[in-house]
Amino acid sequence: RLNPDAILTVDILDGGDGYENQFEVPSVTIQGDALKISDEWLVTITITDSLNNSITVTTTVENESYTLSGVDLSSLAEGPLTVTSVVSDIYGNNLNAVDTTIKDTLATVNVNFDGGGDEYLNQYEIATTRLEGTIENIEDGQRIQVTVTDSLGAVINLETVVTGGSWSLDDVDLSGLSEGTLTVVAKSIDIAGNPAISENTIIKDTLASVTVDVDDGGDGYLSIEERQSVTLSGQVSDVENGQTVSVTVQDSSGVMLSFNAVVVDGMWQVEGVNLSTLADG
Repeated sequence: RLNPDAILTVDILDGGDGYENQFEVPSVTIQGDALKISDEWLVTITITDSLNNSITVTTTVENESYTLSGVDLSSLAEGPLTVTSVVSDIYGNNLNAVDTTIKDTLATVNVNFDGGGDEYLNQYEIATTRLEGTIENIEDGQRIQVTVTDSLGAVINLETVVTGGSWSLDDVDLSGLSEGTLTVVAKSIDIAGNPAISENTIIKDTLASVTVDVDDGGDGYLSIEERQSVTLSGQVSDVENGQTVSVTVQDSSGVMLSFNAVVVDGMWQVEGVNLSTLADG
């Protein structure tokens, strides 16, 4: 028969923070005092989640205490967990103890560049870049650590906090990083200790140059005959094949003719251009 002065307690170990995170959930320890309860007395422990799913395990009293290690709570739902320990005798007397914790094993972060939708950061965007992302299962106020690394290993370190399920950093100056692929990594940890990490890339491309040459026979003049079929050409640097080169020719009266060419192997060219309608000068 249970001693009427018996005392039963239960404690689900969670590192003292009130949460069981993704590292703790597969192997939880539950322990308690069993004062004035004889050795080998059976202790029945039930862990119940918010959906009324439960796990029941047993152990026995030893030296007025009990411990059960390696309890796997993975099958229970996220959220509050209630732990109930019970000892009973054959006469129907029961002694209960209750503890609670929170199962929190989820944390997600993602990261995006604002590259104007083209996967590139150009010379106008690079000095005021926006970095942003969404967050799931990480509380407001938790820190987000962000690194941006170029192809040569140079790193810019940044930090912000979660606000309303997202994070952002405005006007980030990436102009000091090398041309080419930039890798941004965002890391965070939720209040329960679950880590989250995400990575994304974009290309820094801030260099482009173009030259122009009018084929005038080398004398700096277009004669009556030459102006009827002129070749305009030039070279480009850091401009991809297939990109359009827009060409305008304007006379002293403001009359303008426009043409388009396409970059091919670092060159562009427009042949047979008729400039005879433009004013002399």
